[in-house]
Amino acid sequence: MKTTVEPPYEMWPEVLRRNRQGLADRSSRLGRERVRELRQALYEAAFQYTQELTELAASISTPISGDFARSFDYEKPLVMAGHQPVVYHQGLLYKNKQLSRLAKESSAHAINVVVDTDEGDAGQLIWPLRGGDSLTLRSATVSSAERLFASQQIVDSERVEEIFCAMREDLAASGLHSALDAVEKVSRLYQLLSGQSVSVANSLVRWQYERRAYLEVSLSRLLRIDVVRSILLEWVHDAEKLVPSYNSTLESYRAERKIKNPANPFPNMSIEPNSIEVPFCLIQSSGREPLTVAPQGKLDVQQNSFIAPRGSIVTLLLRAFCSDLFIHGTGGGKYDPFVDRFAHAYLGVELPEFVVASSTEYAFPERVASYEAAIELKSRYKEIVSHTERFLGAGLFTCDEEGELHKCAHTRRDLLARLKEVGSSDERSIVMRELNQLNQRIKQTIDASALAAKLLDAQVPEVVLARWRFRTYPFFILPLPLQDGF
Repeated sequence: MKTTVEPPYEMWPEVLRRNRQGLADRSSRLGRERVRELRQALYEAAFQYTQELTELAASISTPISGDFARSFDYEKPLVMAGHQPVVYHQGLLYKNKQLSRLAKESSAHAINVVVDTDEGDAGQLIWPLRGGDSLTLRSATVSSAERLFASQQIVDSERVEEIFCAMREDLAASGLHSALDAVEKVSRLYQLLSGQSVSVANSLVRWQYERRAYLEVSLSRLLRIDVVRSILLEWVHDAEKLVPSYNSTLESYRAERKIKNPANPFPNMSIEPNSIEVPFCLIQSSGREPLTVAPQGKLDVQQNSFIAPRGSIVTLLLRAFCSDLFIHGTGGGKYDPFVDRFAHAYLGVELPEFVVASSTEYAFPERVASYEAAIELKSRYKEIVSHTERFLGAGLFTCDEEGELHKCAHTRRDLLARLKEVGSSDERSIVMRELNQLNQRIKQTIDASALAAKLLDAQVPEVVLARWRFRTYPFFILPLPLQDGF
């Protein structure tokens, strides 16, 4: 497993301490008592949500362990992470592992936010089917057809069983026998959770494989908290200031980084004479839709609806006022520098530093290593031909090939030494001709050697290599080193 931890974990407690010191300055933007109220309400919502999931797990005879303080201590740090409610891969599970570790070692409250206000397929499962050097990615979903994550449910148990049966057969055919027991266990869990929210089911399945020291809460529930609703409505009603600041920050951010894609890291909001698009959505029973407001107008949100921030504004809320340290994956770590700049431009606050944690685990690491080694060798092919002696004894050639190339390399050294000593142009031409012939002989020997077979892997099409490098398989398909400790 390859891990990404930035900065190194050993520095996280110090980052947390520095961030905590800046809480008073950040709180002044909303008011200290309001920030206290926000964190208190957030913790209570997370405790209640976690308790509900724990009770559901007990009702289907799959108890979940976890001992959390019932009351929020404002004097303790609050650390957070978050992601959409998809079936986690190893990288996301590793991020949550670090969240639990930091909570334990820093005596901090910890909350994972399930961003269920986006759209997508929360039940998608992707698994490999390997036949020798051929690899196919198979997929299916245990989710119903609704687009909004928060509305999706687990399909009927017969369909769940059918999907996981196909997965087990393909994994067995691929030689991934170590995954079969975990896949069977997960299949039974999803069958028991048929008809339940996909977000809830994914959390309960994931919790079976974690030593968890964090609470969890859905973003849709968090957004219904009165103090959160009031903060977001203030930002929406301030659209005439917020949106120009948002757009100008995006444009300067792209210009400095020479980003040509106008949707990277986020698209600009449109400003029309009678309407302003804001980086929020309106969530209703019918689904989610972009939100626009009239200049100087007030938004009327119906009782069964609520507003939800889009990507950048989610982390703005969570990092600015809800947490003292936010743990991103690699994706969030790439776009959140923009959020830092926007927070400074619009709110006039310096956001607390964030950290990044993720990991990469391949289903067939030996095949990936073979391809990558071949690509590396191909990039050094000219060096191998021109400085052959540096690569002898590295296992690239057979014994006979090594012997032949060693003699050639020795002869080349002699010719190069003679070349420095010759006086006449005729003598120089003779040595150069011998040297060129020798170099051609070395190249022909290398091209017909064992190395040539290794270099064939370097010709793999990029689309095929990407398939072997696929890293977002469900966590339970690959080895689970995360079960033991933090």
